[in-house]
Amino acid sequence: MPIIIPSYISTLADDNLQFTLYYVTDHDDKRTVQGITFGDTDIWGEGDTSGFFEEDPSKLHTIDTFKYQTLNRVSFDISAEEVADINKKGIIAEDIKVILSDNTRIPANIKHFEIMKTKKKEKLSLISCGGSSEGVGHTKFKIRQNVKLTQMKIPEELKTYYEVQVVKSNHKVDLPMMLSKEETLCINTKVKRNIPFSYDATILLISNED
Repeated sequence: MPIIIPSYISTLADDNLQFTLYYVTDHDDKRTVQGITFGDTDIWGEGDTSGFFEEDPSKLHTIDTFKYQTLNRVSFDISAEEVADINKKGIIAEDIKVILSDNTRIPANIKHFEIMKTKKKEKLSLISCGGSSEGVGHTKFKIRQNVKLTQMKIPEELKTYYEVQVVKSNHKVDLPMMLSKEETLCINTKVKRNIPFSYDATILLISNED
C-alpha cells in the first residue's frame, strides 16, 4: 500500500487552494494517487501524478529505506467554489483521504488542515525573501497603509518545529503592533528540528486598518 508522507495544510485562500502531497510506493506497486476527497468533494490531481524523479534516473531514491521504493508526488489546484464548499462542511485533517488509481481510498495522513480567509485588499507588499542551509529564513514586507499586525495562532503541533522573530529596524519586536505606511517589517524563522518533508513553514499575519 502506498505510504503518504505526513503533511500540514494551513493556508490563506481567498480564491483557490494549491498544495502538493508526497508518497512512497514499492517498485512493483504501480498504483498512483489520482485524487483527494474532502467528505463527498473529490478533487483530481494536476499533471503527472507519479514518478517524481523519473525524469532523471540518477536522482531516483535507491539507498537505505528507499532501496525498493519510489518517491512520488501529486499536486492539487482547488477552485474558489470548491474551497467554499469544503469550508461549509467543516472538514478536519482526519476526514481527508486520497484516491488511488484502483479507486482505493486511504487516509491522506494530513496532520493539520485549515483554510483561512483574508480580505482581498492587499496591505503588505513583499520586498524580499530568502533562506540558508542552516534553516534560517526571512521575509521582508513594506506596509502599504496604516495597519495593526497580529500573528495568527499557530497550530500547537507545529510550534516545536521552528521559532519566529519579528524584526523592525534591526530590533526584535512583539505583535500585535501598529505600523505606518511605508514602514518595513521582517519575519525571521529558524528551524528547531526536522520539518516534515511536505511542510513549508509559513508565518501568517492578520492586518487591520486603523
